[in-house]
Amino acid sequence: MSSHAAPRPLARPLLALLVLLLLFATLLAAPPARAAEVLEAEPNGSTATAQPLALGTGVTAVFGPSGDCDNNFYDCDFYRIAAPTAGRLVLDLRFSDSLGTASSFELVVQDARGDYIYTETISSADYDGSRLRGLGMYVDAGTSYVQLKTRVAGFSSGYIWSGQAYSLSASLTPGVVETEKNGSTATADVITLGRAIEGSIFDGDCNSSDCDYFRLQLPSPARLSIDFRFACDLGTGRVYSVSSYDNVGNRLTTADLQGSDCGGETLRAATVAAPAGNVYVLVSARTNGVTAGLPYRLTVDRTDVPTPDVDVKRLSGSDRQGTAVEISKATFAPGVPVTYIATGAKFPDALAAAPAAATQGGPLLLVDRESMSPSVKQELARLKPQRIVVVGSALSVGDALYAELARYAGAIERIGGVDRYDTAEKIVRSAFPSGASKAWIATGEKFPDALGASAAAGAVDAPVLLVNGGATSADPRTGRLLTDLGVGSLTIAGSALSVSEGIRTSLPVPATRIGGSDRYDTSEQLNRAAFSSASTVYFATGENFPDALAGATAAGFTSSPLFAVRPDCVPPKVLQDVTALGADTVILLGGTGTLSDRVARLVSC
Repeated sequence: MSSHAAPRPLARPLLALLVLLLLFATLLAAPPARAAEVLEAEPNGSTATAQPLALGTGVTAVFGPSGDCDNNFYDCDFYRIAAPTAGRLVLDLRFSDSLGTASSFELVVQDARGDYIYTETISSADYDGSRLRGLGMYVDAGTSYVQLKTRVAGFSSGYIWSGQAYSLSASLTPGVVETEKNGSTATADVITLGRAIEGSIFDGDCNSSDCDYFRLQLPSPARLSIDFRFACDLGTGRVYSVSSYDNVGNRLTTADLQGSDCGGETLRAATVAAPAGNVYVLVSARTNGVTAGLPYRLTVDRTDVPTPDVDVKRLSGSDRQGTAVEISKATFAPGVPVTYIATGAKFPDALAAAPAAATQGGPLLLVDRESMSPSVKQELARLKPQRIVVVGSALSVGDALYAELARYAGAIERIGGVDRYDTAEKIVRSAFPSGASKAWIATGEKFPDALGASAAAGAVDAPVLLVNGGATSADPRTGRLLTDLGVGSLTIAGSALSVSEGIRTSLPVPATRIGGSDRYDTSEQLNRAAFSSASTVYFATGENFPDALAGATAAGFTSSPLFAVRPDCVPPKVLQDVTALGADTVILLGGTGTLSDRVARLVSC
């Protein structure tokens, strides 16, 4: 008779309960990822059996059992990620802080074919996930895999991982990013002039370094600037090497960058005389250096952009009310069906009003809370609007002024809500009673993206819906509004920093995002996507809102793009777009204190 008797039947449930309690206690020992929602499902030891890991959610799991990869001593946990677009993959991996500092395991990111694109050693000292979250790992749209591989059996210090709990979550920041493997000219990432691309030094695909190649095509010889930026806390030694080559491999320039070159000024000052055809930019650094895994940003642009052959006109008044009047006078004839009135002191009320006014065929004029300037009175008398719409509550446009405005039209109404989003919704519902097949979404917290969208939306009789861009999901009323309007095509103005990815994914209508590296880049991209030709283009400052508010209505009414430009120069890509659109007139909105004479001369930034 064996000395190890089998457990009695009544003991088995108790043993099972004990195992569950031990597992629960182990899970509690690991700090959970913020978005952990599901438990690991074994077996998941290959790409074929990988467990789905939805972006924005997470999984809680345990290292072990062994034997599902390589040999009987290892556990491999595979997770499958579906990226709707290219972007930076942020992994948040956490486990117990009681494992010491002597052990490690391997984390691998693989592409859809299962090929390794990133490999990172995770130390037991990385228990809180902060180092991994800071690394730049980039994936293309489609399927990617994350693999965690560790020794959980046998005679090795790695055995300490056996039975240890961990939590893993994933998120994606959309953007223009490098796609490994790009370690040769044949596999170079294609870039566009003026478009920033983000990358990182990770795998050693050329000797002991990582080589990231980027290719752009020039239709004619050009002088280029290379803008390369990275973290400014990397010390004073050499951290990156950046070189450029022509189509046959001749080196055009090379520069070894020090930690102090993080802002990009040194490299931008050394322009590149590039021939027509393919031009390559190579970024390299040692994979075991201080830059390993850290994000960088590369932008290549022309410094010799030809000046467009156009007439430049300026519309400006003595103040913001006067400028809005001049824009109205240049755009709208008497007898307009409607005129919108909004405060010139703040932008939120007027953001949704601009495309609404354009769609309904009238201007947007600005007033103070309690009064309007003589020029506004004269313009209302000239316009003879059939109806006036006052945007905002009495806190924005007072009741006494409302009564005075009523004298200039046969009908008047006020559209105001409890906040900027409620006001915007009411404007949209009023201006688009029959619905809209297209719509734009922009943050109501900042003005530049919404103004850029306003001209594009007004040109096709579409509304702009405002959201709290920093929210983790869309407000239910936004979803209801989209459904009520019957929107089938939706565009988000701005990057995920302006309108969160959580908002995009929670909307009831699939949305296309157009966002750049800054407000000027976003404006240019919005206009390039919306307009294939235009005889007139508008320029407004990207630094302040009043002139652009009225200008967005005029631009939308005339089916013209409205570009945000800097106060003292025009972004090179905008100058190229003016030529590509076939424009013959550029209209500046605001005086020389808003857009300088350099802008009037179309001086490139």
